[in-house]
Amino acid sequence: MDGKAAAKAWKLEVKQARYSEWGNWYSKITEFPAALVDKSGYILLPNETALEHDGIHITKQINVPRGISSLPSYIRMLADIPEEVVSSADRAFIEGSVERVLVNRYERDSRARKKCIEHHGAVCAACRTNMATLYGEDLEGFIHVHHIVPLSDIAKEYRVDAVADLRPLCPNCHAVVHRFNPPLSVEQVRQRVVRDRE
Repeated sequence: MDGKAAAKAWKLEVKQARYSEWGNWYSKITEFPAALVDKSGYILLPNETALEHDGIHITKQINVPRGISSLPSYIRMLADIPEEVVSSADRAFIEGSVERVLVNRYERDSRARKKCIEHHGAVCAACRTNMATLYGEDLEGFIHVHHIVPLSDIAKEYRVDAVADLRPLCPNCHAVVHRFNPPLSVEQVRQRVVRDRE
């Protein structure tokens, strides 16, 4: 994992990004704006003065003993669908090898998910697939729940309207929505499904 890959995945417009899993960034930041990144989020450093924080110690390296998540400016990046971010140096073509990955996961309220399914049903809003009909009764009620406006765009806690803000999507359609940047709308995916079935 490296900071550059994480910054690119999270669309951070920075000149430098450093990654650490343990709170030690082993080289100094020399170009700004910059970011310190860990496996769950980041802090932005608009200028060198931003490093003058009580929790940040700088010698030959940058050290944040309690991790950057302890700092007030920390932005947590959490998602329903994990998006793997692996630096090209860590990639191998040997199957079974271990790769370190960064997973974006946004915290969800299970009550909102339940309310969305109660209202819209456990049927994909794009392709109309019912997972139980397709794969068997033991998948009754299995469906992904999609935020119409991605939480990564909101980037803060907010009150979700389970009926207006969420839609049930099958895993395939949910993956297609997030395959594009910006994500496709449910209607755009529905039109693709209809077009391909004709």
